[in-house]
Amino acid sequence: MPDILRILPTGGTYKEFKEALPSGGTVTIGAFALVRDTYAIALSAAVAAEQAAAATAMAAGIVAGTAWAGGGIVGTVITGTGTQICLVYEAEKIMLPKKQATGEAFSVGDDVWLDTVALLVSPIAVSGYLWVGTCQKAAGDNDERVLCSFEGNVNSNN
Repeated sequence: MPDILRILPTGGTYKEFKEALPSGGTVTIGAFALVRDTYAIALSAAVAAEQAAAATAMAAGIVAGTAWAGGGIVGTVITGTGTQICLVYEAEKIMLPKKQATGEAFSVGDDVWLDTVALLVSPIAVSGYLWVGTCQKAAGDNDERVLCSFEGNVNSNN
């Protein structure tokens, strides 16, 4: 499981769903994806897809850290029509990809807004952005991600 999801030993919840990639579709682990009417964070390929990829990699003699990185590693791009992807649409604590080098920093308690074009979050509400949660830990302008509570369902946004 990628390090973007924070589940504490004392608890913590998240909600996920699985979706098959459409023809020609790709998804990047740790990045936003719009699936039907829901903005969600791609978490991993479903177990069967990861096992198949691992078997293929082993048969080809590829080891982890070289050509095949496996599902669940942030930045891994998964392709393949029908590949089942696990996506998180709500989480108490999750690292969301944010805008960098824009002069935008997050403070604890800030609203988190999703730029639906760039698919990055911002602490600044702009027309067309969607509210997706609340900042849980401060993040500077150059930080790649910000720890947030996340509510990604478009239908539940303000």
